[in-house]
Amino acid sequence: MIIEVPPKTDPFFVKMKEGALPATDGHEALKAVGIKHGILTMPDDGGPGLRKVADGIIGTTPMQNGVDGRRMCVWCVVCVWPTSRSKAFPQSHSPLRHAQCGDQAQGPSHVQALSHHDRGHGAPRPQAHGDHLMFVVCGEALWDLFAEQTSDDLIFRARIGGSPFNVAVGLARLGVDAALMTGLSTDRLGARLDAVLAHEGVSRDLLQRVPDRTTLSLVDIAGDGGPSYVFYGDGAADRAVVAVPEFGAPVWGVHMGSFSLMVQPVGDALLAMAAREAGRRLVTLDPNVRLNVVPDTGIWRARITAFAAHADLIKVSAEDLGLLWPGADPADIAQRWRSGGAALVIITHGGDGAEAFGAFGHVRVPGRRVQVVDTVGAGDSFMAALIAGLAARGARTRAALVALTDAEALLAEAARAAAITCGRRGADLPRKADLAQV
Repeated sequence: MIIEVPPKTDPFFVKMKEGALPATDGHEALKAVGIKHGILTMPDDGGPGLRKVADGIIGTTPMQNGVDGRRMCVWCVVCVWPTSRSKAFPQSHSPLRHAQCGDQAQGPSHVQALSHHDRGHGAPRPQAHGDHLMFVVCGEALWDLFAEQTSDDLIFRARIGGSPFNVAVGLARLGVDAALMTGLSTDRLGARLDAVLAHEGVSRDLLQRVPDRTTLSLVDIAGDGGPSYVFYGDGAADRAVVAVPEFGAPVWGVHMGSFSLMVQPVGDALLAMAAREAGRRLVTLDPNVRLNVVPDTGIWRARITAFAAHADLIKVSAEDLGLLWPGADPADIAQRWRSGGAALVIITHGGDGAEAFGAFGHVRVPGRRVQVVDTVGAGDSFMAALIAGLAARGARTRAALVALTDAEALLAEAARAAAITCGRRGADLPRKADLAQV
């Protein structure tokens, strides 16, 4: 790979050129870099991080000046040279904001890095990391505003949120290559969400950037840690999706859930996508009922039934079942969904654990004791750990779900992940290392 740089360039780049910036923080690839006459040469075998850049996996962004293909800005490469979780998230190419130094590079917008992967036209598709397969998560992306009352003021602390957004981040943290498909605002809140995705290593190839505002959710935490929500999302970006593009070959599964199933036009787009992908890829569903978005339980029941007909795996909370089918036995609903085509149905019971229904029969695991801060994101953490657990077992198809023999262990892993999230403020999902310590 060769990066062409002008004679006069960014001070940060000049420092690297003069050898003033050592190869620290694991950036071993800097040792393989040679700079001569304004040309920065990067051999493809310069290190694992360098190969990821060369393969267009990290540090890349589509140019926003009409140039086709994946190209990376030299300023981003220099600033965040290369890491497994790239923090390069330029919103434009002049000026750019560096993730590490926080400064703005005033270099020319035409500076580009060209590699042997610098080609390709048409709609973007999620790029799998190396030889790995990828899982796509579809649905909303928003900000949760947590209210805190002081003697004089009501203060809101903002945290990233949206059930599908959380699941995508949770998958990446557990080592599963993931992409998020949602409408994302071009406003500053949307840019921050995009930055988080880049930092966490979630593919943004399927994001649909629109000028509509970002959804906000006001969150109030009860004494037992349970949240209540008020959503401000009418006309927002995450509801603006009208169609879900075809996925590339590396995609092995797709997840959908929460109020994006209900609101339009994104709800119908997701239903059409579910029908398209059923039988082609593993399809997972988490209703994650939010009656304050759509208060009519009849509409929820009809929509969930329609989506369930295309799902291979359904995860639902007993609380949500109680809202939609009050008085019904959760086991009866699980068996109904299985009769309708689902290979695996999992019902969570909060602190009382979870149960699963499949070809293996029925299993149940107890909950894990934890000092609860709040339960925001606990279900999303459970869902992400389920998918990650399936990936670790090589269970990436419906047939693999039918043949599953260790459902109890799978549930226990997911319950452990959810418990960790309950011990944190907001939807702060665990990483692989966190699970190993519990």
